[in-house]
Amino acid sequence: MNKTKSVSGFLAAALSLGALNAAQVSAEGVDGYVGAGAGYFNHDIADREFDLRTKDNSSGAWQVFGGLDFADYFGAEIYYSDLGNTRFKNIAGSVDYAAYGASFLGYWPMNHNDWALYARIGIAGIEQEGQNLPIKKSVHTRASGGVGVRWNFNPNWFTRFEIDTYGSDHQGAFLSLAYHFGSSTAKKAVAQTQPAVAQTQPAVAQAVEPQQQQINDAADQASKDMNREINQELDKTAAAATAATTAAVVVTAETMDTDGDGIVDAKDNCGKTPAGITVDETGCASFQGSFEGVQFESGSSTLKPSSYEELDEIAAALNLYPNVKLAVAAHSDASGAADANLRLSQKRAESVVAYLQGKGVESERMEAKGFGEEQPIASNDNAEGRAKNRRVEFTVEQREL
Repeated sequence: MNKTKSVSGFLAAALSLGALNAAQVSAEGVDGYVGAGAGYFNHDIADREFDLRTKDNSSGAWQVFGGLDFADYFGAEIYYSDLGNTRFKNIAGSVDYAAYGASFLGYWPMNHNDWALYARIGIAGIEQEGQNLPIKKSVHTRASGGVGVRWNFNPNWFTRFEIDTYGSDHQGAFLSLAYHFGSSTAKKAVAQTQPAVAQTQPAVAQAVEPQQQQINDAADQASKDMNREINQELDKTAAAATAATTAAVVVTAETMDTDGDGIVDAKDNCGKTPAGITVDETGCASFQGSFEGVQFESGSSTLKPSSYEELDEIAAALNLYPNVKLAVAAHSDASGAADANLRLSQKRAESVVAYLQGKGVESERMEAKGFGEEQPIASNDNAEGRAKNRRVEFTVEQREL
């Protein structure tokens, strides 16, 4: 059977769909994919049609496909399937079959969950051609349908198993592997952490007040010691030398930054902050507020690698203040089912706690809380508002240092 034109046409269509997907991965709620699979099909050719006795109605099959997940619960797909052939007992011949067409897919609970069930319905062209038989090549239009299960085992890869039927004559199953061109939910977040850091300053200043007092006392004593030494020098020098020395001391005090955190010692309430820790305007570590840089893989509680740098800073700050206790709260937008969003946000909060625990922060100092869509800070009617609602927040629950 000469399938070159059919295969070439559908491969070209799949590649074109792939290019379209690559251009659309940043669009709201749209993910694209291409894939291939292998399976086994049975063909009921009916003696009434060919007046021949069949030897084997079943054979191996393969398929290529491409599609779009254009919403949480729906998608569309085109495909080309080689359905194998039927062989006969009383003659050395066979009938080859192929199918190509388009389907509409519905998912439950959602296509970007780790696991999802789905059903398909569509229209297919069934191509058949006899080999060493007086059966001409022909194409028949049939309704097609199927059910299956999909496993998103990686942000960019999924596998699926499905049972398909083309009309009443061709039934079988495929096991397939597919590549995702994008992850729409993960691309909506905006990594702008500076406003959130600024919001943490008042609470952190209150949390570190006892330690600030100790540092201030030490600074006062150091100032007294320095003044005593300066006065001794003033007694030994002329008025001109005294003025020059005093000016030099003032300049040094105004520019010195002992711990290198960008806050001069005169304004630094935490003068021994370790290198690499993000500090507020008082020179003390910031670890409270909404951190938009903490992101997760689409529909999953797995942290994105881009989140590690910010979480490492938070862990270092918490290790610097071992008596501080935090609530780690995860929130979602209103897309999808509320109970699913609540479960996912709880898992995401637990993932953040687990990561910080792996960086040396004791688990009893942190409490994971998932609120789902219950506490929005912006409208869920637009993409910008939904992006703000998908967030992770840290709240200081015990401030004694």
